[in-house]
Amino acid sequence: MFNILAIDDEETCLEIINFSLTTRGYNVFNVSSGEEAIAFLLSNEHRIDLILLDMMMPQMNGVATLEKIRQIDAD
Repeated sequence: MFNILAIDDEETCLEIINFSLTTRGYNVFNVSSGEEAIAFLLSNEHRIDLILLDMMMPQMNGVATLEKIRQIDAD
């Protein structure tokens, strides 16, 4: 199964993404912040094939989140 991680601080956006992709057979994991995304990825419970990342989030924006994700992949 194809696993997608959706990262967005707006619940409505996550609901739309989740509905649109799960009805097409994708497995979608939703998190509402960059910090949650990093914790999820570090848990290594699921292999993620695609990340959908909101660029404008409070605290840790999309660019900072992407930098941390790249650090995880580099390790």
